Amino acid sequence: MSVLTPPRLLSSDVLGSHEISVLAVTWQHPFTLQISVIGLLSRSLAGIYRFTYVRNVLTIEDFQPLVGFPDLDRGYEADSLFPLFAQRVMDPRRPDYTRFISSLGLSDSPSPWEQISHSGGRRAGDTLQLLPVPVPCEGQLNAWEVSFLVHGMRHIAGKSRILNHQEVSISRDQQERALASLSSGSGLSLVREPSNPENENAVVVTAEDYTPLGYVPDLFTLDLAALELNGISCTAEVVNGPDAPWHMRLVAKLRCTVPPAFEFFTDEAWQPMSNS
Repeated sequence: MSVLTPPRLLSSDVLGSHEISVLAVTWQHPFTLQISVIGLLSRSLAGIYRFTYVRNVLTIEDFQPLVGFPDLDRGYEADSLFPLFAQRVMDPRRPDYTRFISSLGLSDSPSPWEQISHSGGRRAGDTLQLLPVPVPCEGQLNAWEVSFLVHGMRHIAGKSRILNHQEVSISRDQQERALASLSSGSGLSLVREPSNPENENAVVVTAEDYTPLGYVPDLFTLDLAALELNGISCTAEVVNGPDAPWHMRLVAKLRCTVPPAFEFFTDEAWQPMSNS
């Protein structure tokens, strides 16, 4: 593994290119449970992996550099997936491998990068999670898309929330029935929840009848708020049954048409610590 100064991963020429795919690396504080973006992990078509911290790490209380990435202001490059992230790839020899891959909407033998891009690289008791960065839709001007695991589904039932100026509370059975009614391609709705005590920009994913199912990852909500949810559509991509863990029950795809000058993740917090 070598150390380098990588390109600015968030510039429009990078996000607009199919030469590179990028995952946002987030860290959950072990006590406050606050989830914050800490870095960017990318893979080029040539198979070069890069990791760099972003400036948001300077604002995170108690954060310590990740194993294998000791310097906040330097970038890292390798010809294979870094060990910290490679250990989040499920071994094909495990008896539950086929079921796991299928639940992510993958088939055959996905690469380690494809697997962590879809699974988020979650491990029990871990504080790291990987989320895909929205990418331009091929052949469509000013259109972006991203697939994501719907968050917070385990916490939806039995709690009241204000959606569309109305108090909404559903049971677990209602949530399960709504999920059972979905299939790949089913339409979903996005509803803002400004009264959410954790995130005033929170966006709830609902069935088309507005039964709440879970949340859009907080990572995307600031930019979605700037768009005021205009020009945005959401569909179910993979729907898993109650035998799947809650964080893998629903994979959704979000597509949006944005103003010509709009880009995702351009504020200072997202800028790489290592300079071009």
